[in-house]
Amino acid sequence: GGGNYHPQAPPAELPRPQLTQQPMKGGGIWQDLGLTLPKEMYYDGMSYLKNVKNTWVGDNHESTSNVLKQPIAKTKTPTTYPVDYFKEFSEADTQIAPNLVFPTTT
Repeated sequence: GGGNYHPQAPPAELPRPQLTQQPMKGGGIWQDLGLTLPKEMYYDGMSYLKNVKNTWVGDNHESTSNVLKQPIAKTKTPTTYPVDYFKEFSEADTQIAPNLVFPTTT
């Protein structure tokens, strides 16, 4: 006997999920007799065909992984030129300078 025995409290009960949908109904006698196989095969076949289509579309790459063959590597050199800030400043200065009025001190 002895030892450090501490009785544990019963574990707290975890919250149970609430059903948001009603349980499925249907099937009836066809399901009871096991005659739903054609319907299941139809739905499985349609699912398969949709998956094949999605796989085909997903495997169709728009670009290659080779960076030298990607469209961005084949672009032409840009036709724009960098802005000549000195020229822009000089033109703005010549346009604004005549309009400046400095206060005179007397």
